[in-house]
Amino acid sequence: MGTARQYGTTVGEALAFAAEVHATQSRKGKDEPYLSHVLMVAALTAHYGGDEDQIMAAALHDAVEDQGGEPVALEIGRRFGPRVEQIVRDCSDSIAPVGVPKAPWRERKEAYLATLTTPDEHGARLVEACDKLANLRDIVEDVAVRGDEAFEQFRGGREGTVWYYETLGEVLVPQVPAVAPAYDAEMSKLRALLA
Repeated sequence: MGTARQYGTTVGEALAFAAEVHATQSRKGKDEPYLSHVLMVAALTAHYGGDEDQIMAAALHDAVEDQGGEPVALEIGRRFGPRVEQIVRDCSDSIAPVGVPKAPWRERKEAYLATLTTPDEHGARLVEACDKLANLRDIVEDVAVRGDEAFEQFRGGREGTVWYYETLGEVLVPQVPAVAPAYDAEMSKLRALLA
């Protein structure tokens, strides 16, 4: 049996900062704190072998996109280092400040997908794949309970959401082989539910 990885107290500080940043947010269409998602992504990142920086970035992966844009990115870099900041930036499909409208959904998703064909210099792909797996699990759970109504909470609707997660399965997930079986299993469940 191998030795368990050790992590410093900075991981706890990143989790606390994530709790602070997302304190007023809830999951789309749910009476559930948004923190549940970032904790899941951090847990999956640790489960699939992420290092300390990747786990911190996983906890903070939506902070820039959802809760503050560039000032939050810079604060993450100041507190947790340039690699964590860059991974969070790589996970973000928008760095618009709070209150400034983001680009249209499809445009943002296509631009984000295009970034996945570039070299992964900072180790962001693991965090990105864990984020998408966590989201996909939630979608499958919601569709199983609510059917097509579950897609009403997504800007892409049913067609766009399925297209996006299918494309992630082709472009992102093969870059993170450890995550691929779980992701593929969830996609199979979603396809069966929608058949």
